[in-house]
Amino acid sequence: MIRVKVKYIPELIKSITGTSEEEITLGEDATLRSLLETIARTHGEKLEEWIFNSKRELSGNILLVVNGEITFNLERKLQDEDTVVLTIPFNGG
Repeated sequence: MIRVKVKYIPELIKSITGTSEEEITLGEDATLRSLLETIARTHGEKLEEWIFNSKRELSGNILLVVNGEITFNLERKLQDEDTVVLTIPFNGG
C-alpha cells in the first residue's frame, strides 16, 4: 500500500471536498487515474464532473501537479508519499 497526500487549492474545489488536503491510501500499482477515481467516488458526482470529461479523460477544468511537476498523464504511477495537487488552470496576463 502507498500513501498519497492530496491538496485541493482553490476554494471552489475545497468547497466540494470539504477539506484543503487529505491522505489517501492506494494499492502498490496505483496510477494518477486510480487516485482521481478514488477521489471522485469519495467526494461525489460534482467533483467527478470537474475531473473527468464524458470519455473519462482529464477535463479542462483541472490542473494536476505531482511533486511540483504539472502532468496530464493519467497513467503515471504514483509512489509512497507523493503529493498531488488538484487546482484549476490559470492564464497569465
